[in-house]
Parts: sequence; structure tokens; C-alpha cells
Amino acid sequence: MKRVAVYFDIENMPTKSLDVDKLMQDLVMQDDSDEEIVLSIRRAYGSNTTNDFKKKLLNQNFVIIDTPHLSDSYSKNRADMFISVDAVETILVDKLPVERYVFATSDSDFTVVATMLRKYGRDVWLIISRTKDRKILNTACSKMLFFEDYIYSSQTGSNGKESSKKNENNTSISKNEAQRLFEMVVSKIDPSRVPFNLSVIYDRMKNLEPGFSIGLSPYAKFSDLATEYENKLLVTKRKNGHAHILVVEIIENLGIK
Repeated sequence: MKRVAVYFDIENMPTKSLDVDKLMQDLVMQDDSDEEIVLSIRRAYGSNTTNDFKKKLLNQNFVIIDTPHLSDSYSKNRADMFISVDAVETILVDKLPVERYVFATSDSDFTVVATMLRKYGRDVWLIISRTKDRKILNTACSKMLFFEDYIYSSQTGSNGKESSKKNENNTSISKNEAQRLFEMVVSKIDPSRVPFNLSVIYDRMKNLEPGFSIGLSPYAKFSDLATEYENKLLVTKRKNGHAHILVVEIIENLGIK
């Protein structure tokens, strides 16, 4: 069982148009391990939000923590401080071990707590705006998701959902670069080691290229990249009984010279 803590910084999120249900589902579905994913901590911090968004949070069993501004003239609240302290406290107390921390925010201040958590061996995901400068964020987290992929369609209103297909012009890692890293990693794996989790390949790609995230590429998810190679008959993958993806066959050297 892998326990995950999710923290929302309400005032630094697109709350009016965010599909919270789809986002929370993806936090489970985008994990490639064999472990059961449990979103054991769900907390949202802020003071200025709509009743509609509060309802979405409560439907997902979030605890909403009010973090008012210090004064009428001071626009910044203390949500970042509350979230950082709460996240660190889970390590110090350790009554409910958390292995992954997810921060939804456009505030780059979270790189501080994210970097610290990774030093303790924790996995850190960030949910940010695709337009955000990601140079510093790349090395502070192990995975990025983007608010833009969880926005309700303006044509259909809050009941319809916008396609999560990515615009290649908004990505910082090219398709060719993602493929190069994939091929480099797989070509070094002994084919006799199968089956193994698809996430093994992804982890090694990130080790080769610090800051690499599939979210920065044109691929919607890592399994889409793997499927390209499966279609080329270079690897074979399947889902196990827990719906996690395993690589079950590698064509030796992938034909790479």
C-alpha cells in the first residue's frame, strides 16, 4: 500500500474551472507501481473560494483549512506555510507513513519543502500551470501534472470536460528527446529480467535526465510513449490484476545500434 498526501493551495489554483474529480482520479491512475494507492491525506488551504469549489472538495473528502490574510492591505495568505509545516509534520510524527506528496499550486515557494521531502526519500508531485517557469520546479519534484489538463470545457460548461490532449507547442521536452531516453534505458535492460513494472523505465529515464517529466513532453502519460514502441513490436506490455502496467517482453537492443 502506498499512502499519498494531497495538498491544495486554493488561492493559487484555477478553482472556477478545475475538474477536481478527474484530477483526483488521475493521481491514482498515473501511478505505475503494483501497490494499492491510498489518498490518505486530503487538505485544502485558503480563504477566498466559491461555495461550488468547496462542494467539489467536500465530495472528495477534503479537509478545508481557512488561512485568512494577515490584513486587508496584505494580499498574501499563509497557506504555503501551513502546507509546508503539515507536510513536514507527517515525517516527524510518522504515525501514518506517507510515501508521496502532491502539491497543487502555482506558488514556486513550494520548491523548498519539495526539495526537503525528496531528501528524506519521499516522492513529490507538483500540479502547476503549464505557463509557469519550470526551470527550478523540474529538479524539485519527480513528476508534474498541469491544471490545463483538468479544465472544464468552456463550450459545454461544468458538466463537460476539455480534452487532455497536449499542445506540442506548450511542451519543453520534444517527442524525439523522450524517445531517445526511452530507447537508451531499454537498450541497457537485460531482456531476461521481464516482467517488471513500466515505472522502472520511467525512473531510469529521470535518473539519466534530472528533471525529466513526461508531463513536459507531448505525451499525455508515460504509457502512451511505451505504446508507440509496442506498436513497433519492440516491447510488449500488459496490465496485471491490479491494473498496473508490466513490461513482459523486450526485443533485444530495440534494434538500436
